[in-house]
Amino acid sequence: MVSISVNNLSFTYRNSDHKALDGISFKLHQGEMLVIMGKSGAGKSTLCRCLNGIIPKFVKGDLSGDIEVFGEPIKDKPIYQIAQNVGLVFQDFESQLFSTNVELEVAFGPENLSLSREEIGKRIRHSLNKVGLIGFENRQPHTLSGGEKQRLAIASVLSMRPKIMILDEPTTDLDPIGRYEIFQSLSELKKESISMILVEHDAEDVINSDRIMILSDGKIVAFDDTKNILKDTKFLESYGIRPLQIPKLFMETGLDIVPFTAESAYELSGKLLESSIDEHKYNSLKEKDKNRRYGDVAIEIKNVTYSYSKGENVLNDINLSIREGEFVAIIGQNGSGKTTLAKLING
Repeated sequence: MVSISVNNLSFTYRNSDHKALDGISFKLHQGEMLVIMGKSGAGKSTLCRCLNGIIPKFVKGDLSGDIEVFGEPIKDKPIYQIAQNVGLVFQDFESQLFSTNVELEVAFGPENLSLSREEIGKRIRHSLNKVGLIGFENRQPHTLSGGEKQRLAIASVLSMRPKIMILDEPTTDLDPIGRYEIFQSLSELKKESISMILVEHDAEDVINSDRIMILSDGKIVAFDDTKNILKDTKFLESYGIRPLQIPKLFMETGLDIVPFTAESAYELSGKLLESSIDEHKYNSLKEKDKNRRYGDVAIEIKNVTYSYSKGENVLNDINLSIREGEFVAIIGQNGSGKTTLAKLING
């Protein structure tokens, strides 16, 4: 079954003479996960807003072409009707959170549909369970982590029981754990045959999608199965998309088989090593690294603990020495203290 059908869609914002979308046509099938990629300004967010009626009902401009949701045109439908089939999570997901606790946030949509208390309660539990937030009902949204806030935004849309979910850059500014949590939640939704459209910049996050569409200057420049798109690393780079490193490495070696995961790459690593390693050069580099000597200590941190405004400690008993010539990377989850440590180092 076709969830969304778009035919020759074009849109120009008011007071602009440049088409934000130009002749877009595609179909999204039930249960499919479609990823839209492209440079900033390519038309990704504009397309998302057309699909749920925000454009042109709230954002004005010149719109032409046709959009059908489950075979019905949406042109003359009010947004509240479209929203019952097409849910949209904005890139700035925090702007969608305004209630005093998690339960009220998820209940807001169903309450506006005049559903019974029993049905609203069922939807709250189902939505929170799908995004892994059971037990968070009484938490205030502003106390949640970035990943938890994003999952709450998804739950608040999911409680409307849409058959199509559109997520505009759902992992923006999230650390790897937060991103993992979001895609775990999306995998759960896919099991219910919910169709999904994701706007994403990072190829690492889209490998489990079904198809990828690449936009440039408002036009579709590629639309194919995910692996067919991801293996063409030079094409991705030409449109400002950083390709997966594993396919890129294997493509550069000239091998016919292109793996997409570390596991599949491991199976082919023997062939890769045989074709790419110069033993003499390797031994030379290893000897050079062994003989490297760093200079005197340039930065030394001893037993540093720090908190903001008498709150919980952000840093606890940090000890660190950095020598002249060293290249040191500070990594960790969002909120782990990386930026605070850097600010303390530079005073």
